[in-house]
Formats: sequence, structure tokens, C-alpha cells
Amino acid sequence: MASQEYLGKMQVRQNYGNLWHTDLMSTIQADTPYCCFALWCAPCVSYLPRKRALYDDMSRHTCCAGYMPCSGRCGESRCPEFCLCTEVFLCFGNSVASTRFLLQDEFNIQTTQCDNCIIVRYNFLPLFSDSHSSLNHL
Repeated sequence: MASQEYLGKMQVRQNYGNLWHTDLMSTIQADTPYCCFALWCAPCVSYLPRKRALYDDMSRHTCCAGYMPCSGRCGESRCPEFCLCTEVFLCFGNSVASTRFLLQDEFNIQTTQCDNCIIVRYNFLPLFSDSHSSLNHL
């Protein structure tokens, strides 16, 4: 059920009318200092945009922006800052993708195939590499 809902949202995002100011492939050239900051402190670069997307109202925070099965079950309402910190360190890829999806849905920003490919590969490639290395140990 969640998979069908997720696929439906992905298809809807392709029909949104607005575009990102900078696509993912041009980001390094558009804002090199921020990309360097991301290289050295990736969790900070995930935390700050999410907090900004919530308009600094952490009472609105839900784990992974409500896009993952764990959302709403992590005690976010008791200590949202701690929950977001935990999310950006333990679920970094989901945190980045969730913030992106949150912004796309709020501002009707269109996604591209390249964006989806980069996000999916970033989130799922580690799973396959872990599975491969586990199989090699058998």
C-alpha cells in the first residue's frame, strides 16, 4: 500500500508546474561553498534546510517529513530537535529526500528523471552493497 502511494506521489510531482531554480546536476557550480560545507558536514546540511522548510516551527516536524513508515512513531512531538538530529545522522539519505519531497509538494516543484535517479541510487545503493558484502562472507 505504501509503495503504491509513494509511486502515485512521484507521478504527481512530474506534473507540477514550477521548476527548481537549480537542478541537481548544476548545484556544485551554482553554490560551490555550500557544497563544500555539505562535504564536511552533511548532517548539518540536511538539518538546516528541513528546519527552514518548517519555517523554524519544530512543532511541525515529523520524522522523514511523513514520507516513511516510521513517521509519527518516533516521539517527534516530545523533542523535535533531537528527533531531527537523530534522523539526519541515522537516516541521512531519507532525510535529504524527504526534505526535497516536502518542498516539492508545498511549492508544486516538478521533479525530473535525473533527480529521481540520483535520489534512488543514493538511498538504495548502500543496501545493495551491504547485501553483496554479506553474501561474500557466506
